[in-house]
Amino acid sequence: MSNLINLSSTTIGYICALLAAILFGAVSTLGKPPLETLNPILVSSLAYIVAATALVPFAHGTRIIHTRRDTLLLISISISGAIIAPILFFSGLARTSASDASLLVTTEIAFSVILASLIFRENLNLRKWIAISMVLSGIVIIMISNDLEHITLPDLNIGNLMIVGAAIFWALDNNLSTIISSKVSASRLVQLKSIIGGSVLLGVTLVLQISFQMTFYQLLNIILLGSLGFGASLFFFINALRIIGTVKTVLVFSLSSVFGLLFAFIFLGENITIVQIGVVPLLFAGIYILEKRS
Repeated sequence: MSNLINLSSTTIGYICALLAAILFGAVSTLGKPPLETLNPILVSSLAYIVAATALVPFAHGTRIIHTRRDTLLLISISISGAIIAPILFFSGLARTSASDASLLVTTEIAFSVILASLIFRENLNLRKWIAISMVLSGIVIIMISNDLEHITLPDLNIGNLMIVGAAIFWALDNNLSTIISSKVSASRLVQLKSIIGGSVLLGVTLVLQISFQMTFYQLLNIILLGSLGFGASLFFFINALRIIGTVKTVLVFSLSSVFGLLFAFIFLGENITIVQIGVVPLLFAGIYILEKRS
């Protein structure tokens, strides 16, 4: 009976990680159109405020953080994952394609694993390293298949570098969230950091007198971006972190790049290549090896 319960819990963890990947994969596609005329700080602010609002029914009545240590940890999570990271991401997305952004943000995987193993002491055996290498190799193949003639430092644009920077701060957010998620519900944690980050960014928007003028279509995109792309995906992601751990969660979450490519192709008309499609089995193989018992 105990094994059945453990299996059920593990399955739920992987389902949560996959749902997080699908929803986060839509972020670049949903965020790209509003950025054609809107300031990235405004988009970041509204997206996170919407995310916090969408989680009210799920967070209502759950425990609120009380200790000073947990409060400082929440502030750190909010600064890294709900202020710095979204500003860098949306500023970068405004300067590059949605498909490139979906691919580049997956560098968050590598940074999350490095932080988990070196700073937070998460155990990584040989099998896990092989699985990680397979997934990261697939991501590299996807990235260089876009344009094999332009893989030199001078050709890297500022938008791509900003997105990688965002990935670093989201990776820090991931690991810090693992610590605090055992003391507060995932919905409450996501809501708190979203409202903190969104409010701070809204204040910056007001101070800088950034225009709020937008079309109905842009507003709809931002609502979907905040409620699904950030709110729901973060909720499922943190639940997965708590159930199956950082390494397994971020590896499954790496599939967000695949969904990102698909969404960019379907809704924005951006091209994807046969090489990129062919990498998908490599990603799934890496995840299978990681899940398989030693």
